[in-house]
Amino acid sequence: MNDKERVKMLEDEIKLLREEVITWKARYEELRNCVEMINAERLEEAKRQREFLYSLLIKKEGE
Repeated sequence: MNDKERVKMLEDEIKLLREEVITWKARYEELRNCVEMINAERLEEAKRQREFLYSLLIKKEGE
C-alpha cells in the first residue's frame, strides 16, 4: 500500500468517525431534551401535590 492509498484510507476513516460523532451528539441532545421534559413534568406534579396538601392543611386547621 503506497502513501496515497494510506492517506485516502485514513481520510475515509476520519470522515466515518466525524459522522459517528455527529450521530452520538444528536442522540445526546435528544436524551437531554427528554430528561429536561421529564424533570419539568416532575416539578409540575410536585407543585400540584404541594398545593393539594396545603389546601388539606388549611381545611384541617379551619375545623
